[in-house]
Amino acid sequence: MRLIFLFFFCLLLKLSIAVTPDTYDLRKLYYYAAANKDSASKFLMVMENLDVKTDPLLLCYKGMANLIQANHSFNPYSKLAFFIKGKDMLEKAIMTDPKNIEICFMRFCVQTNAPFFLGYSMNINSDKLIIIKGWGKLLDLDLKEKIREYILTSSSFSPNEKIMFK
Repeated sequence: MRLIFLFFFCLLLKLSIAVTPDTYDLRKLYYYAAANKDSASKFLMVMENLDVKTDPLLLCYKGMANLIQANHSFNPYSKLAFFIKGKDMLEKAIMTDPKNIEICFMRFCVQTNAPFFLGYSMNINSDKLIIIKGWGKLLDLDLKEKIREYILTSSSFSPNEKIMFK
């Protein structure tokens, strides 16, 4: 546990010093944040301090930091506020770079897991098509593996669709 904390602390330090964080490091922070409330708060803090205006992927991750915070919040008003803020950032990132497979994958993950009553599920099929068409062309092996792992456990993909990801 101490080793994970030390690793996470070093990543936070690296991100707070760097002008633009490495995508691989951001992805690691995101996955730690999704699993742990303390990591989620730290991830949000790091993302809040970044200038994301010119990079849709950074904006996407900033949105995801808010969405994860919504997931870890207990207060219904805070939960909804974080969700709306994160969703808006994610949608803006998509509008800026609509064919970016990583951003579409993030939205796909959110929409397939968002509660039905939030009404945020209208892009599942279009994002799914972008993921299917772009997965084989991905050069980022880390991203490719993350997508593969998610899809193989997702109920949003049929057994026939999952075959191409094995």
